[in-house]
Amino acid sequence: MSNTDIHSGSWAKSIFKVGKWYVLASLLVKGINAFTLPIFTHYMSPSEMGIYNSINSLKAFIPLIISLGLDGAFIRFFHEYKKDHQKLASMFSSTFWFVLFFGSVACVLLFFGLKHYHQDYNPLSIALAVFPPIFFQLGMLGIAFFNQSLESYKTTLFQIISTLIGVGFSIYFVVSLNSGVQGRLIGDSIIALILMLMVIIYFVRNNILQFKFDKAYIKTALLFSLPLLPVSLSAWVNTQSSLLIIQRYFPGQSVAGLFGLATSVALLMYYAIDAITQVLNPVVMSGLINDRLRTHQKIRELMLMFTVVILFIHLLIVYFSKELVIVFTANAQAYKSAYLFIAPLCITYMFGIYHRLFTTVISFHKKNIYITYAVIAGAICMFMCNIVLLPLYGPKIAIVSQIIGTLIMVGLEFYFARKLEHIKFGLIRYWPFLLIYFLGVALFYGYLNVDTHFIQTLVLKIGIVTVVGLLFIYFGNYIQPLKEFLKRKLKLN
Repeated sequence: MSNTDIHSGSWAKSIFKVGKWYVLASLLVKGINAFTLPIFTHYMSPSEMGIYNSINSLKAFIPLIISLGLDGAFIRFFHEYKKDHQKLASMFSSTFWFVLFFGSVACVLLFFGLKHYHQDYNPLSIALAVFPPIFFQLGMLGIAFFNQSLESYKTTLFQIISTLIGVGFSIYFVVSLNSGVQGRLIGDSIIALILMLMVIIYFVRNNILQFKFDKAYIKTALLFSLPLLPVSLSAWVNTQSSLLIIQRYFPGQSVAGLFGLATSVALLMYYAIDAITQVLNPVVMSGLINDRLRTHQKIRELMLMFTVVILFIHLLIVYFSKELVIVFTANAQAYKSAYLFIAPLCITYMFGIYHRLFTTVISFHKKNIYITYAVIAGAICMFMCNIVLLPLYGPKIAIVSQIIGTLIMVGLEFYFARKLEHIKFGLIRYWPFLLIYFLGVALFYGYLNVDTHFIQTLVLKIGIVTVVGLLFIYFGNYIQPLKEFLKRKLKLN
């Protein structure tokens, strides 16, 4: 692990140099659900897909219970001790053993509880939903270590190996054995198990995972993480609960499967953005500790650039969501209407970069209670909208409520972050890009959202998004940086 201050130098170069590995890992790992959708949508009905996606939403809740947010505390204290190998090893080991033993007890209790209250469920299916999150959480602790030390190629290697093996098993069980939902759950379990084993072997061999348990550190970490636990729970409500609510009010119908399919495709946008911006947390945290004024300036410039990229990616989603559904479902007619959910769902993911920046700034000041306020406020609004309006107006309300909840959450985080750090974002510079983006959206829904003249419409859509991209480059003054980038890559004089 390098001890160089990661906030020094050009952030854009650092982020895209390291971020390319995150993008590769995310597209091949997190996006694997979308890439294998043509196979699974052929062998699984929309209702089966809805059940599988609902179980995955429940599985996303379990790590919050078994870790108590200690992975977030490890990330927070990593940069204070990154140059002290023994302290870092003690922090990592203590977190690992706590999650392993506390999480095992919690999952055993959860298993017997679910088995008792859902006696009609297969015990194997309950076990596949409850226990793999332990493996996954321990594996992701190692991934968090790599991410904070910017060893992104290791993140890519570990996740790609485990995912490819697990997905291979999923395809085998679903296609050859016709195991459906249970087959996919087995494959997911194998992914988590292999990732955990690889992390254990690596960190033991590098003398980072040791038989140590620092009670004082765990106490300090819990004091940091427990106030954030409601944040994580509320974040789960914001991102995962809609599928469960849809499944609850529309059981046995295809709508949960269509919504889940749209979510899988829409998440590709989130994964692309998340992959690049994962580097924001360590560089911002390190920069605020060591060079605050210069960090303010870099944040201002970088956020504008990221906003331009996000707007352009979402415009692509708006224009080509139908084509994406055709590609990812092999033109399966049962899933055709899923495209209606994709672009609206992506709106919530557009704000992921701002959420990450604002929460990093707030965490730096150790004012995590502000994050709690923001996320809980957004979750309550979203949950109430779903409970009250979804039974009356149908599943489209789930998207509207998700957007409302996200806007409230990020708006409050923005307010608190500026209150603590007084960063001037220069928001007036965003208007030209927003106007161009909204004009592009209006052109699509006004004239191009049709099912006829497919080739002509496709050519027009490609032409419009190309013009928008060129306008973004011009108004952002990115022509010269792009020339320099191309010269470096092509080694031109």
